[in-house]
Amino acid sequence: MWTNKPEPRKRNFYVFKGDCQEKFFAIIRTTWFDNGRTHCVQETKLRDSCDWVVNSAKFSAVVGTALREGADICVYIDCDPADLGLEDL
Repeated sequence: MWTNKPEPRKRNFYVFKGDCQEKFFAIIRTTWFDNGRTHCVQETKLRDSCDWVVNSAKFSAVVGTALREGADICVYIDCDPADLGLEDL
């Protein structure tokens, strides 16, 4: 089985709060790297759901996987980041 080995570099994680259009809960832009250089940028749009557990589970899956794999993350989200356990550093 092939697995991606994260590069030994500091990852960046940015969160911006605002009103997402078209009933989206979050828009997540993931920047992937290869040998220290940007390899590709991926955008994931999470549709809003009435079920908060569904929203937070989808968010955690996308962001958690990307961070474990060594990507940078930029999130535009429709709720208070503290609601998802994200704190200001």
